[in-house]
Amino acid sequence: MLPDNYITLDMLAVDPACQNQSIGTQLLNKVHKISEESGKYKGVYLITGEKENEELYQYFGYKTIEVKKVGDLNIYHMFRENNL
Repeated sequence: MLPDNYITLDMLAVDPACQNQSIGTQLLNKVHKISEESGKYKGVYLITGEKENEELYQYFGYKTIEVKKVGDLNIYHMFRENNL
């Protein structure tokens, strides 16, 4: 399902005291820029266990490619293709 070359975003977090200051947006935009300008990556892959995070990442162009159920938890596998 995924292309051969992509960046895996393992973790992205902003201290609660610093949230709502566009820091998370700036971090995501930097990752996207690195992926796009590298010339070797097709996009960015991540997973999240939170429905609200899935919706947030969709706002940034990520598509849910798979949802796996682990006990009571849904794990959302998401991918954002580079905008070239």
